[in-house]
Formats: sequence, C-alpha cells, structure tokens
Amino acid sequence: MFELFPGDYSRSQAVNMGLRSGLQIGEAMRAASDLAKDGSSAWDWYASWRRFAEQQVDQAEDEFAEGFVIASGERMLRASVGLYVAQARIPDRRHRLDALREHWRVFDLGIERSRLGYERVSFDSPDGELPAWWIPGSTDGSPTPALVYYPGFDLDKEMIVLTLRDSYQRRGIGVLIVDGPGIGETLWLQQMPSRYDYEVPSRAARDYLKTRSDVVADNIGVAGISLGGYYATRSAAFEPSFVCCSAWAGTRNFGGNMRRRWDPQSQTSPEVNHQLMAVMGKDNMRDALERVIDWNLTGQVGGLHMPYLMVHGELDRQSTLAEAKAIFREIPAEDKTLRVFTAGEGGAEHCQIDEPIASREYISDWTALRMGTVKPA
Repeated sequence: MFELFPGDYSRSQAVNMGLRSGLQIGEAMRAASDLAKDGSSAWDWYASWRRFAEQQVDQAEDEFAEGFVIASGERMLRASVGLYVAQARIPDRRHRLDALREHWRVFDLGIERSRLGYERVSFDSPDGELPAWWIPGSTDGSPTPALVYYPGFDLDKEMIVLTLRDSYQRRGIGVLIVDGPGIGETLWLQQMPSRYDYEVPSRAARDYLKTRSDVVADNIGVAGISLGGYYATRSAAFEPSFVCCSAWAGTRNFGGNMRRRWDPQSQTSPEVNHQLMAVMGKDNMRDALERVIDWNLTGQVGGLHMPYLMVHGELDRQSTLAEAKAIFREIPAEDKTLRVFTAGEGGAEHCQIDEPIASREYISDWTALRMGTVKPA
C-alpha cells in the first residue's frame, strides 16, 4: 500500500481514502506536509487538512468570480474531500460536525458548478428520512436499471459519489448512493445509529427507485463498499427482489473484527473506537462492542440466490481474505464470483484503497453484464 506515513497504517489509509475520491497526490502532500514530524497529534491533522481545504475553497471562489465555473466546481469537490479527511481522525464530535457541515456545503456547490447532473434526493424509511445522491444511468431521462449503493463504516455518500463518478452511468446503470442508518448525514445530523438488518432500509430505497420515471422498476440491484458490502450482502440475502449484488470487500463478521481490532488500536487509532460508538449509537466502547456482535453474516446468507460478486484484496488488514472466502462459500447463488486482487498485480489492500480504478471498473462491468446493459465481447 502507498504509505505517505511509512509504518502508520491509519494515517496513510486516511490519505488514500482522499486520493480514491479525487485528491491529487501533490494536494495530499501539501495538506500533510507538517504532519510527518514526530509528535504530531490528531488535532494537528485536523488543523492542517482544514487549512488545505479552506485554501481550496478560496481559490475555487476566485475561479468562479473570473467565470471559470466548472474549474471552480471541481476544486470545490476536492476541497470537500479535504474536509472529510480532516475530521476522520479526531474524536471530538463538535469539531467533526463542524467540518462535516462544511464538507456537505462545499460538495453541494461543487456538484452544482461542475454540471455533472447528479441529483440530491431523499426518501422515507422505517427509520426516518434517508438522504441520497442519484447518478442517473442516462443523460436524457430514459429509464435504466439502477443500484442501491452503500458507503462503508467511515465514509459517506459524497465520498462514494467521487469514487464512482460515471463508472456505472457509462454502462447505462443509475446509482442511488444512500446515507443509510449509521452513515453520513443520517448519523451526524439525525443521530440515527446503524442496524444489522439492512434489508429494511434497502427495501425503502428500492421502493423509492420504483417511483422514478428514469428507472426500470424490475431491474434493481444492491451494492456497497467495505461495511457497505455487508449491508448489501445482508440486504440481498433477505430481499430476493434485487436482481444482483456486489460487495467491494467481503465482510463476514464485522462485530468480531471490531472486537479484534479494539485492543491493539485503542491507543494508536482511537478514532476507530469513537466512530464505532457513534455508528452503534452508544456512548462507551463496552456497549458498542456488545451491540456490534449482531453484525455477522455467518449463517445468514442462505437466501442469497441472485448473481453475486465479492471483490477482495489478498492482503486486506481490516477483513481478512480467509474471512471473505468463508462467507463466500456459504452463499448458495449459482452465479457467484470471488475476485481477489493480489500483491503482484496491485490492489491487495482493503477495497484496493491505493489502486481502486481496476476494481471499480471490474465491478461496474460485472454489474452491467448481469443487468443486461452490455453484452459479452
């Protein structure tokens, strides 16, 4: 894995998360230039990344005033990524929320100015209103197949919009990227914790898609990245109306992973603990670790019969390849694929974090083949 901070997986992974969503390597190095020295803290991280993001916003506004509208929009989108990376390593809720509110504001401006044609939407669910971004599968409003798509444990819909961009649209598939329970705006603005039975919000998302005139109502799949892969797999196992499912990283026992990671990371990566408490809706780690036990697919995937894809990294340090293979073996679907990216070819880390394009394009093609928007060569 590319490590801007050699030997520091947590900080390097946060940088790679930003690169995957569109930051340039030079921008990341400028943002982190003061953080390589010994003794830099999480607060130093926050301050440095916020300075970078605010500089980008100022430059974007200058570009906009000069008439460079799309350039301004693209810079705003990269600024929004910087703001997200800023808050990713600090425990303080107030400062995280301040950075996130600015992240969402700047992102909305970036989408508007970039003229990408993406639409902010929301829909009702049993947990309350769920916000989402809709990337249409066509540019003329004609109906296309669609996916319900979930971000992971420490991501939000905006970061996934910038990870996916037009990868599905080019293949004639629309994507509804949802901040479900425990994700993004629903977590931080509505204080809505996650739930293990994600088929419930997935049904609400599917029902919303069926109301859209630009969606083929009987050709809707479900997908996700990292913990979103758990959400998607669980949804597909308990909701047979989805026509296909893909998991960008295989997660069998998220609760067990969190319990395993807690002790060794409690001192070096406390942000993992604070994120888990927030996602579980608990104010202490004991209760959070107790609740997360239910996030386990073992013995729960017997109903998954639609085409299924799992993409995993050979050297994944968050969810091991052995764990991915174990849950993959349990899935009864006849059409199922496990694609493992190896160290030799690149992309061997979690969700191919430092080489994501090959896996993104592979998943998109697999989905298009199953949904019938492209034909085999």
